[in-house]
Amino acid sequence: MNTNRGWCLLGLTLVIGIGAAGCQKKEDMSKMFKTPPRPAELDRLDSFAGTWEWTGEMKMAGSDKVTPFKGTGIIAWEADNWALVEKSSMSMGDSADRMSGLAIWSYDLPRRKYRFYGTGAMGTFSGWGTYDDKSQAWKFSGTSEMGGQKTCGKGTMRFVDQNTMEWSQSEYAFLGLIKVMDMKGTGRRK
Repeated sequence: MNTNRGWCLLGLTLVIGIGAAGCQKKEDMSKMFKTPPRPAELDRLDSFAGTWEWTGEMKMAGSDKVTPFKGTGIIAWEADNWALVEKSSMSMGDSADRMSGLAIWSYDLPRRKYRFYGTGAMGTFSGWGTYDDKSQAWKFSGTSEMGGQKTCGKGTMRFVDQNTMEWSQSEYAFLGLIKVMDMKGTGRRK
């Protein structure tokens, strides 16, 4: 591109951009920063709040070996009760090494789904969850990256009673075509 043509395109872009900005409707700044009403759907996450002890097992695809794990999680409301945050710690198998993590649940009103994010020593994950009234279970799906491997997963969580939760999850690689891991566990409120 010749230099004069480049300067002309840059000038034209600036003129159009400044003109378009001047045509925008003036907004009242107080409306722009007003907190919207908190979605009632967030209240469904209340059942997760508390201190939990986790036990479970993991089995890699193609192996008969079952690796147990255990841990703890403290789950509490943050950000003016718009986000449920879990701080966790766990160990796997016979290892004395502990891994910690952080997870956040919130509600995406336009999509009408729960959104979650997490990170820790094992990697990152994010996804969506829904609550099914008929089965009284949470269903979730998402993607993760652990140890350099990208996977997608799906699972369920169900409260057996007010202080006991059961969950299961499967992870898949290669665009969800190959199962790489199954996990299941139980959480008990302390």
